[in-house]
Amino acid sequence: SDQTIFAALKGIGVYKSVDAGSIWSLVNTGLTELDVRDFAISPNYAADQTIFVCTGGGGIFKSTDGGNSWSAVNMGLFTTYVFHFAISPDYANDQTIFAVGGNGVYKSTNGGSNWNVVNTGLTDTDSLSAIAISPNYAVDQTIFVGTYYFGHVFKSVNGGGSWSVVLNQPYVRFLAISPNYAVDQTIFVGTNQGYSVRKSTNGGSSWSVYNTGMGNVDVISLAISP
Repeated sequence: SDQTIFAALKGIGVYKSVDAGSIWSLVNTGLTELDVRDFAISPNYAADQTIFVCTGGGGIFKSTDGGNSWSAVNMGLFTTYVFHFAISPDYANDQTIFAVGGNGVYKSTNGGSNWNVVNTGLTDTDSLSAIAISPNYAVDQTIFVGTYYFGHVFKSVNGGGSWSVVLNQPYVRFLAISPNYAVDQTIFVGTNQGYSVRKSTNGGSSWSVYNTGMGNVDVISLAISP
């Protein structure tokens, strides 16, 4: 109902619209690195006005006033190159957010005040390219990550405490989890280099190619209807 949208522009920073995109304003106060790569907006944004951005060179920044001002929240990070986020659907209660950086997966359970590496069982940590969190994370503690050059999808069912390979697939670019994952256990993987789309309906235990009508194409992103 607030009609708020954020947009990242490489080398320019963050724009914000509060009228569904009719007018945009630059909101970079405190944002000292303008190579913004991804957003994570609190599911409770209407109440907490919290948004995170990750950057290529400045680490992670957080705003608690709807983007009007930003502060770096890099305690515990071993890299300032952070590319993707996944925020807990229950963030209002668990304050949990995951970040994929240049050398692995980081987890914060206090709203970004500090971060811990959660790489146990992961390989190819220098080519992590995608991350997705279960809509039912509060119950199932499930999260997936993908790697690009060496090609794996990893799954954790203990909040990132440990990881196991569920798919050997090169050039993973994007992961999308069904909004009804708790029931249908469905996840999609978008890939590059002509490998198109893979789909699992059992939480990653087995996979099938889903590209009829599409062919062997490069998939940049995926979106699932709620």
